[in-house]
Amino acid sequence: MLAKDTEGARACSWSILSQALRPTIESLESRQLLAPLTFTAGPNLPVARDHANAIVDPSQAIFIVNGSTSAVQRKYAGGTSWAVAPGADLTRGSAGAGITGGAIYLFGGKSGEVLEEAMQYDPVAGDSQEIAVLQTPRWQLASAGDNSGVYAIGGLAGSSQVLSSVERYRPSTGSWTALTAVTTPEAQTTWYSIAVATAVARCVKVAQPRP
Repeated sequence: MLAKDTEGARACSWSILSQALRPTIESLESRQLLAPLTFTAGPNLPVARDHANAIVDPSQAIFIVNGSTSAVQRKYAGGTSWAVAPGADLTRGSAGAGITGGAIYLFGGKSGEVLEEAMQYDPVAGDSQEIAVLQTPRWQLASAGDNSGVYAIGGLAGSSQVLSSVERYRPSTGSWTALTAVTTPEAQTTWYSIAVATAVARCVKVAQPRP
């Protein structure tokens, strides 16, 4: 039988594990469904950035935020150039960003010191509203957003202390909540790879029942 796992890489791994324990399964294989990626040059950003964040809103517009500048760039779906959006209030480097409920959230990062500050940012009106601070100041973190809130994952607490803690901000409660920590503390590079893989990976389970 052939079944597609649409829950992402982690769900796929658990599904394979659980299926492998069943006596009726002869063999399992993971298959890559994604075609090889081809990159082409796009329009240059008007402002050079280091360790910035890219956010895609429900209309498929792309916003570039953070990156040691308060400037914000926006490119509409299908557009061929970057437009200037109203700037954020605070210059942040190596920060976190996520979108939930149509709003963009910026949190953590470094601006002279490691930041705990977080804000809700409206790129249309140009308004920035402070929200509850992170439980743990962090930079070089991974970040994400879903329908329930935005997430601050791992990162550095200072110059060398690597974090395993995970926090979620829920607009419905207006606060950050600690979630189950990751098993291995990780900083930016590894966590970005994990976040991307979780978001886009798919796997196929190929199983042959025993006669």
